[in-house]
Amino acid sequence: VYPNPFGRRATVQFVAAETGPATLTLYNLKGQLVRELFAGPAEAGAVRTVPIEVPRLSTGLYLMRLTTKNAVINKKVSCVED
Repeated sequence: VYPNPFGRRATVQFVAAETGPATLTLYNLKGQLVRELFAGPAEAGAVRTVPIEVPRLSTGLYLMRLTTKNAVINKKVSCVED
């Protein structure tokens, strides 16, 4: 995720180990789903770049979760006002 911390826009890049569906979701620290950022196919070995826009997101810490066919990755991200 870059930049991190981010304002209203950020970019996420990932490479899936196996071809299959992928989802990128954003959760608050209470574990509540804030927004689904991406849902679609991911090709094995290919870099997938996902530009994200999160208007009206409160300043604070969030968990970004990438779920692919064979992995779940969580990363803390910080949102700040632009």
